[in-house]
Amino acid sequence: MNSKPNILFIITDHTSAQALAPGSQCRTPNLDGLAAEGTRFGRYYTTNAICSPSRASLMTGLFPSTHGMWDCTHTQRSEWVDVPADRFTYFSHHLDRAGYYNAYYGKWHVEQSNKLENFGWHEYDLKCNG
Repeated sequence: MNSKPNILFIITDHTSAQALAPGSQCRTPNLDGLAAEGTRFGRYYTTNAICSPSRASLMTGLFPSTHGMWDCTHTQRSEWVDVPADRFTYFSHHLDRAGYYNAYYGKWHVEQSNKLENFGWHEYDLKCNG
């Protein structure tokens, strides 16, 4: 029997804190149900106003001043925005070592190779940016 819990980590951007707060006018019954059964972070802060540095910080646990990404991956040359898989340990690497099967769907914007297998992901689809 597998004793490891399933982990579903949902990342959004362009979402205000009020939109997902309890009692919000935005109706999110599926997210509300997931939050009721799992862990919901009620105090969260971004490390940067731009999505790519923030995503890199989520993935590495490091501030932009440490990982070096300061701009959007899709608008700049790679040497300015890449956070290499071999330079940092991503949280997906930790999950992989713990025996998890990791899948990633949606917008990546952490580096420009889009080869997520190098970052500890076993399965991914970056084209489902609805």
